[in-house]
Amino acid sequence: MSSSRHSSRRPALPGGKSASQARRQFAPLAEKLQAARSVAAAWENAHDEAERLARAELAPLSASVDRRLKELLLLLDREHGSEALDEEERVTLSGFIFDGAIELLDEGDDPELEALCDRHAGEPPYDDEDDEDEDEDEDDRAGRELRAMLSEALGEEIDENIDLATPEGRSTILELLEEDEQMERARAERRLAAIEQANDVWASDSKRIEEIVQALSARLGVALEAAPAQDLLQRARSAQEAGDLAGLLEVQFEAEQLGLAERLSEKQLAECVKLLKEELKFLERETAAMESEAARILGPGGDPAQRLLPGMLLIELGADIEELKEQDAQLQRDLATLHNPAKLKAWIRALDDFGDDPD
Repeated sequence: MSSSRHSSRRPALPGGKSASQARRQFAPLAEKLQAARSVAAAWENAHDEAERLARAELAPLSASVDRRLKELLLLLDREHGSEALDEEERVTLSGFIFDGAIELLDEGDDPELEALCDRHAGEPPYDDEDDEDEDEDEDDRAGRELRAMLSEALGEEIDENIDLATPEGRSTILELLEEDEQMERARAERRLAAIEQANDVWASDSKRIEEIVQALSARLGVALEAAPAQDLLQRARSAQEAGDLAGLLEVQFEAEQLGLAERLSEKQLAECVKLLKEELKFLERETAAMESEAARILGPGGDPAQRLLPGMLLIELGADIEELKEQDAQLQRDLATLHNPAKLKAWIRALDDFGDDPD
Protein backbone atom coordinates (compact mmCIF):
# COMPACT_ATOMS: atom_id res chain seq x y z
CA MET A 1 0.00 0.00 0.00
CA SER A 2 1.40 3.37 -0.95
CA SER A 3 1.81 6.16 1.56
CA SER A 4 -0.57 8.32 -0.45
CA ARG A 5 -3.35 5.73 -0.27
CA HIS A 6 -2.67 5.17 3.42
CA SER A 7 -2.83 8.87 4.23
CA SER A 8 -6.06 9.28 2.28
CA ARG A 9 -7.81 7.05 4.83
CA ARG A 10 -7.17 9.48 7.68
CA PRO A 11 -10.05 11.73 8.76
CA ALA A 12 -9.69 15.15 7.20
CA LEU A 13 -9.68 18.30 9.30
CA PRO A 14 -10.66 21.82 8.29
CA GLY A 15 -8.01 23.20 5.95
CA GLY A 16 -7.29 19.79 4.40
CA LYS A 17 -5.08 18.55 7.26
CA SER A 18 -5.11 14.87 8.22
CA ALA A 19 -6.04 13.85 11.76
CA SER A 20 -3.13 13.03 14.01
CA GLN A 21 -2.71 9.68 15.72
CA ALA A 22 -4.04 11.12 19.00
CA ARG A 23 -7.16 12.46 17.27
CA ARG A 24 -7.75 9.10 15.55
CA GLN A 25 -7.43 7.32 18.89
CA PHE A 26 -9.87 9.60 20.68
CA ALA A 27 -13.22 8.44 19.23
CA PRO A 28 -12.85 4.69 19.97
CA LEU A 29 -11.26 5.52 23.33
CA ALA A 30 -14.16 7.79 24.28
CA GLU A 31 -16.61 5.04 23.31
CA LYS A 32 -14.81 2.49 25.49
CA LEU A 33 -14.71 4.97 28.35
CA GLN A 34 -18.44 5.59 28.14
CA ALA A 35 -19.14 1.84 28.24
CA ALA A 36 -16.69 1.29 31.12
CA ARG A 37 -18.23 4.14 33.11
CA SER A 38 -21.69 2.68 32.58
CA VAL A 39 -20.63 -0.80 33.75
CA ALA A 40 -18.71 0.57 36.75
CA ALA A 41 -21.68 2.73 37.75
CA ALA A 42 -24.04 -0.25 37.49
CA TRP A 43 -21.78 -2.35 39.72
CA GLU A 44 -21.35 0.48 42.21
CA ASN A 45 -25.12 0.99 42.39
CA ALA A 46 -25.66 -2.75 42.82
CA HIS A 47 -23.14 -2.95 45.66
CA ASP A 48 -24.61 0.13 47.34
CA GLU A 49 -28.12 -1.33 47.11
CA ALA A 50 -26.86 -4.72 48.33
CA GLU A 51 -25.25 -3.09 51.37
CA ARG A 52 -28.47 -1.21 52.10
CA LEU A 53 -30.56 -4.38 51.85
CA ALA A 54 -28.07 -6.31 53.95
CA ARG A 55 -28.28 -3.73 56.74
CA ALA A 56 -32.01 -3.09 56.51
CA GLU A 57 -33.34 -6.62 55.88
CA LEU A 58 -30.81 -9.44 55.67
CA ALA A 59 -28.99 -8.83 58.97
CA PRO A 60 -32.16 -8.31 61.08
CA LEU A 61 -33.82 -11.36 59.51
CA SER A 62 -30.75 -13.52 60.04
CA ALA A 63 -30.58 -12.46 63.69
CA SER A 64 -34.30 -13.19 64.13
CA VAL A 65 -33.95 -16.66 62.59
CA ASP A 66 -31.01 -17.46 64.87
CA ARG A 67 -32.90 -16.21 67.92
CA ARG A 68 -36.07 -18.19 67.10
CA LEU A 69 -34.07 -21.32 66.24
CA LYS A 70 -32.42 -21.19 69.66
CA GLU A 71 -35.86 -20.77 71.29
CA LEU A 72 -37.07 -23.79 69.33
CA LEU A 73 -34.08 -25.92 70.34
CA LEU A 74 -34.64 -25.07 74.00
CA LEU A 75 -38.34 -25.91 73.62
CA LEU A 76 -37.54 -29.25 71.99
CA ASP A 77 -35.02 -29.98 74.74
CA ARG A 78 -37.75 -29.47 77.34
CA GLU A 79 -40.16 -31.70 75.39
CA HIS A 80 -37.50 -34.38 74.83
CA GLY A 81 -38.51 -36.26 77.98
CA SER A 82 -42.23 -36.18 77.24
CA GLU A 83 -44.00 -39.50 77.87
CA ALA A 84 -45.78 -39.05 74.57
CA LEU A 85 -42.52 -39.73 72.69
CA ASP A 86 -41.01 -43.15 72.08
CA GLU A 87 -37.28 -43.86 72.04
CA GLU A 88 -36.93 -43.62 68.27
CA GLU A 89 -38.61 -40.21 68.29
CA ARG A 90 -36.28 -39.03 71.04
CA VAL A 91 -33.26 -40.11 69.00
CA THR A 92 -34.55 -38.16 65.98
CA LEU A 93 -35.24 -35.14 68.17
CA SER A 94 -31.77 -35.29 69.73
CA GLY A 95 -30.19 -35.35 66.28
CA PHE A 96 -32.11 -32.22 65.25
CA ILE A 97 -31.25 -30.41 68.50
CA PHE A 98 -27.57 -31.31 68.25
CA ASP A 99 -27.25 -30.28 64.58
CA GLY A 100 -29.10 -27.00 65.20
CA ALA A 101 -27.00 -26.13 68.24
CA ILE A 102 -23.75 -26.85 66.37
CA GLU A 103 -24.88 -24.63 63.49
CA LEU A 104 -25.65 -21.74 65.85
CA LEU A 105 -22.39 -22.20 67.75
CA ASP A 106 -20.54 -21.46 64.52
CA GLU A 107 -21.65 -17.85 65.07
CA GLY A 108 -20.07 -17.63 68.55
CA ASP A 109 -19.94 -19.08 72.06
CA ASP A 110 -23.18 -19.71 73.96
CA PRO A 111 -23.29 -21.73 77.22
CA GLU A 112 -26.91 -22.79 76.67
CA LEU A 113 -26.17 -24.12 73.19
CA GLU A 114 -23.02 -25.87 74.41
CA ALA A 115 -25.12 -27.58 77.09
CA LEU A 116 -27.60 -28.72 74.44
CA CYS A 117 -24.73 -30.21 72.42
CA ASP A 118 -23.47 -32.09 75.47
CA ARG A 119 -26.93 -33.48 76.31
CA HIS A 120 -27.84 -34.57 72.80
CA ALA A 121 -24.54 -35.68 71.28
CA GLY A 122 -25.33 -39.33 71.99
CA GLU A 123 -22.98 -42.32 72.05
CA PRO A 124 -22.54 -44.50 68.96
CA PRO A 125 -22.90 -48.26 69.49
CA TYR A 126 -19.60 -50.13 69.59
CA ASP A 127 -18.80 -53.82 69.27
CA ASP A 128 -15.15 -54.91 69.36
CA GLU A 129 -15.68 -58.02 67.27
CA ASP A 130 -18.23 -56.88 64.71
CA ASP A 131 -16.88 -53.40 64.07
CA GLU A 132 -13.14 -53.93 63.68
CA ASP A 133 -13.29 -54.15 59.87
CA GLU A 134 -15.66 -51.20 59.72
CA ASP A 135 -13.29 -49.16 61.93
CA GLU A 136 -10.39 -50.01 59.62
CA ASP A 137 -12.41 -48.91 56.60
CA GLU A 138 -13.36 -45.74 58.46
CA ASP A 139 -9.70 -45.03 59.22
CA ASP A 140 -8.74 -45.58 55.58
CA ARG A 141 -11.54 -43.32 54.39
CA ALA A 142 -10.57 -40.65 56.93
CA GLY A 143 -6.94 -40.90 55.76
CA ARG A 144 -7.94 -40.49 52.12
CA GLU A 145 -10.17 -37.53 52.95
CA LEU A 146 -7.39 -35.89 54.97
CA ARG A 147 -4.88 -36.45 52.15
CA ALA A 148 -7.33 -34.99 49.61
CA MET A 149 -8.04 -31.99 51.83
CA LEU A 150 -4.35 -31.28 52.38
CA SER A 151 -3.60 -31.74 48.67
CA GLU A 152 -6.28 -29.18 47.83
CA ALA A 153 -4.87 -26.76 50.42
CA LEU A 154 -1.36 -27.13 48.97
CA GLY A 155 -2.51 -27.05 45.35
CA GLU A 156 -0.60 -30.25 44.57
CA GLU A 157 -0.80 -33.97 45.31
CA ILE A 158 0.88 -35.15 48.52
CA ASP A 159 3.58 -37.76 47.94
CA GLU A 160 2.22 -41.24 48.75
CA ASN A 161 5.46 -41.95 50.63
CA ILE A 162 4.47 -39.39 53.29
CA ASP A 163 2.66 -41.33 56.03
CA LEU A 164 0.16 -38.99 57.62
CA ALA A 165 -0.26 -41.35 60.57
CA THR A 166 3.33 -40.81 61.77
CA PRO A 167 4.79 -37.78 63.60
CA GLU A 168 7.38 -37.43 60.85
CA GLY A 169 4.71 -37.37 58.14
CA ARG A 170 2.62 -34.83 59.99
CA SER A 171 5.72 -32.69 60.57
CA THR A 172 6.49 -32.78 56.83
CA ILE A 173 2.94 -31.70 56.01
CA LEU A 174 3.12 -28.87 58.53
CA GLU A 175 6.35 -27.66 56.93
CA LEU A 176 4.75 -27.79 53.46
CA LEU A 177 1.70 -25.90 54.71
CA GLU A 178 3.92 -23.27 56.34
CA GLU A 179 5.88 -22.83 53.10
CA ASP A 180 2.63 -22.53 51.14
CA GLU A 181 1.30 -19.98 53.63
CA GLN A 182 4.49 -17.93 53.37
CA MET A 183 4.30 -18.00 49.56
CA GLU A 184 0.63 -16.94 49.66
CA ARG A 185 1.45 -14.10 52.05
CA ALA A 186 4.23 -12.96 49.72
CA ARG A 187 1.86 -13.10 46.72
CA ALA A 188 -0.77 -11.14 48.66
CA GLU A 189 1.81 -8.52 49.64
CA ARG A 190 2.91 -8.16 46.02
CA ARG A 191 -0.71 -7.83 44.87
CA LEU A 192 -1.37 -5.22 47.56
CA ALA A 193 1.78 -3.30 46.63
CA ALA A 194 0.77 -3.34 42.95
CA ILE A 195 -2.72 -2.09 43.81
CA GLU A 196 -1.31 0.69 46.01
CA GLN A 197 1.11 1.73 43.28
CA ALA A 198 -1.68 1.76 40.68
CA ASN A 199 -3.85 3.83 43.03
CA ASP A 200 -1.03 6.31 43.58
CA VAL A 201 -0.56 6.66 39.82
CA TRP A 202 -4.30 7.18 39.32
CA ALA A 203 -4.44 9.76 42.13
CA SER A 204 -1.76 11.77 40.33
CA ASP A 205 -3.42 11.30 36.94
CA SER A 206 -6.89 12.25 38.22
CA LYS A 207 -5.46 15.43 39.73
CA ARG A 208 -3.90 16.28 36.37
CA ILE A 209 -7.25 15.59 34.66
CA GLU A 210 -8.90 18.10 37.01
CA GLU A 211 -6.30 20.71 36.12
CA ILE A 212 -6.74 20.18 32.37
CA VAL A 213 -10.54 20.21 32.66
CA GLN A 214 -10.46 23.54 34.47
CA ALA A 215 -8.01 25.12 32.02
CA LEU A 216 -9.81 23.80 28.93
CA SER A 217 -13.22 24.82 30.32
CA ALA A 218 -12.02 28.35 30.97
CA ARG A 219 -10.65 28.70 27.44
CA LEU A 220 -13.72 27.15 25.82
CA GLY A 221 -16.07 29.22 27.94
CA VAL A 222 -14.60 32.47 26.68
CA ALA A 223 -14.89 31.31 23.07
CA LEU A 224 -18.40 29.88 23.30
CA GLU A 225 -20.01 32.60 25.39
CA ALA A 226 -19.57 35.05 22.52
CA ALA A 227 -20.83 32.57 19.90
CA PRO A 228 -24.33 31.35 18.97
CA ALA A 229 -23.60 27.87 20.36
CA GLN A 230 -25.44 27.69 23.66
CA ASP A 231 -25.85 23.90 23.43
CA LEU A 232 -22.06 23.51 23.22
CA LEU A 233 -21.60 25.92 26.12
CA GLN A 234 -24.05 23.95 28.26
CA ARG A 235 -22.34 20.66 27.39
CA ALA A 236 -18.96 22.18 28.25
CA ARG A 237 -20.24 23.32 31.64
CA SER A 238 -21.81 19.92 32.37
CA ALA A 239 -18.55 18.17 31.47
CA GLN A 240 -16.63 20.55 33.70
CA GLU A 241 -18.92 19.90 36.66
CA ALA A 242 -18.56 16.13 36.15
CA GLY A 243 -14.78 16.34 35.65
CA ASP A 244 -15.39 14.62 32.31
CA LEU A 245 -12.32 15.23 30.15
CA ALA A 246 -13.59 13.06 27.30
CA GLY A 247 -16.89 14.95 27.15
CA LEU A 248 -15.07 18.26 27.21
CA LEU A 249 -12.79 17.19 24.35
CA GLU A 250 -15.82 16.27 22.26
CA VAL A 251 -17.13 19.81 22.71
CA GLN A 252 -13.66 21.17 21.89
CA PHE A 253 -13.50 19.24 18.61
CA GLU A 254 -17.01 20.32 17.56
CA ALA A 255 -16.15 23.93 18.38
CA GLU A 256 -12.97 23.63 16.29
CA GLN A 257 -14.93 22.31 13.30
CA LEU A 258 -17.38 25.22 13.59
CA GLY A 259 -14.50 27.67 13.78
CA LEU A 260 -15.53 28.74 17.29
CA ALA A 261 -12.43 27.63 19.19
CA GLU A 262 -8.69 27.57 18.68
CA ARG A 263 -7.30 24.18 17.70
CA LEU A 264 -5.87 22.16 20.59
CA SER A 265 -2.14 21.51 20.22
CA GLU A 266 -1.02 17.96 19.47
CA LYS A 267 1.10 17.91 22.61
CA GLN A 268 -1.91 18.83 24.76
CA LEU A 269 -4.11 16.31 22.96
CA ALA A 270 -1.54 13.51 23.33
CA GLU A 271 -1.43 14.13 27.08
CA CYS A 272 -5.24 14.06 27.26
CA VAL A 273 -5.42 10.75 25.37
CA LYS A 274 -2.78 9.25 27.67
CA LEU A 275 -4.77 10.33 30.74
CA LEU A 276 -8.01 8.96 29.31
CA LYS A 277 -6.31 5.60 28.75
CA GLU A 278 -5.29 5.61 32.42
CA GLU A 279 -8.88 6.41 33.41
CA LEU A 280 -10.05 3.43 31.36
CA LYS A 281 -7.54 1.15 33.11
CA PHE A 282 -8.71 2.45 36.50
CA LEU A 283 -12.37 1.79 35.67
CA GLU A 284 -11.58 -1.71 34.44
CA ARG A 285 -9.66 -2.48 37.66
CA GLU A 286 -12.52 -1.14 39.79
CA THR A 287 -15.08 -3.17 37.86
CA ALA A 288 -12.98 -6.33 38.12
CA ALA A 289 -12.70 -5.84 41.89
CA MET A 290 -16.46 -5.39 42.25
CA GLU A 291 -17.13 -8.45 40.09
CA SER A 292 -14.70 -10.45 42.23
CA GLU A 293 -16.45 -9.34 45.42
CA ALA A 294 -19.82 -10.29 43.93
CA ALA A 295 -18.45 -13.74 42.99
CA ARG A 296 -17.28 -14.20 46.58
CA ILE A 297 -20.72 -13.24 47.91
CA LEU A 298 -22.59 -15.44 45.45
CA GLY A 299 -20.34 -18.42 46.16
CA PRO A 300 -19.13 -21.22 43.87
CA GLY A 301 -22.58 -22.35 42.72
CA GLY A 302 -22.74 -20.18 39.60
CA ASP A 303 -21.87 -21.11 36.03
CA PRO A 304 -18.14 -20.34 35.54
CA ALA A 305 -18.76 -19.75 31.82
CA GLN A 306 -21.39 -17.09 32.54
CA ARG A 307 -20.13 -13.60 33.25
CA LEU A 308 -21.49 -12.03 36.39
CA LEU A 309 -23.83 -9.09 35.93
CA PRO A 310 -24.67 -6.44 38.54
CA GLY A 311 -28.31 -7.54 38.69
CA MET A 312 -27.32 -11.07 39.73
CA LEU A 313 -26.05 -9.78 43.06
CA LEU A 314 -29.40 -8.19 43.91
CA ILE A 315 -31.37 -11.21 42.64
CA GLU A 316 -29.36 -13.56 44.86
CA LEU A 317 -29.65 -11.24 47.83
CA GLY A 318 -33.40 -10.95 47.28
CA ALA A 319 -33.70 -14.74 47.17
CA ASP A 320 -31.73 -15.01 50.45
CA ILE A 321 -34.04 -12.46 52.09
CA GLU A 322 -37.17 -14.32 50.95
CA GLU A 323 -35.73 -17.62 52.20
CA LEU A 324 -34.99 -16.08 55.60
CA LYS A 325 -38.52 -14.67 55.77
CA GLU A 326 -39.93 -18.15 55.15
CA GLN A 327 -37.62 -19.67 57.78
CA ASP A 328 -38.57 -17.01 60.30
CA ALA A 329 -42.30 -17.53 59.69
CA GLN A 330 -41.94 -21.33 59.95
CA LEU A 331 -40.02 -21.04 63.20
CA GLN A 332 -42.77 -18.81 64.61
CA ARG A 333 -45.36 -21.44 63.68
CA ASP A 334 -43.29 -24.24 65.22
CA LEU A 335 -42.80 -22.31 68.45
CA ALA A 336 -46.54 -21.78 68.68
CA THR A 337 -47.57 -25.42 68.02
CA LEU A 338 -44.87 -27.83 69.18
CA HIS A 339 -45.96 -27.61 72.82
CA ASN A 340 -48.73 -29.96 71.69
CA PRO A 341 -47.54 -33.63 71.92
CA ALA A 342 -49.56 -34.74 68.90
CA LYS A 343 -48.20 -31.93 66.74
CA LEU A 344 -44.69 -32.61 68.03
CA LYS A 345 -44.93 -36.30 67.04
CA ALA A 346 -46.18 -35.34 63.57
CA TRP A 347 -43.34 -32.82 63.26
CA ILE A 348 -40.78 -35.51 64.18
CA ARG A 349 -42.29 -37.91 61.62
CA ALA A 350 -41.91 -35.18 59.02
CA LEU A 351 -38.23 -34.88 60.00
CA ASP A 352 -37.81 -38.63 59.48
CA ASP A 353 -39.58 -38.51 56.11
CA PHE A 354 -37.39 -35.59 55.01
CA GLY A 355 -34.26 -37.48 56.02
CA ASP A 356 -35.24 -40.75 54.30
CA ASP A 357 -33.13 -41.80 51.32
CA PRO A 358 -35.41 -41.61 48.27
CA ASP A 359 -33.64 -44.69 46.84
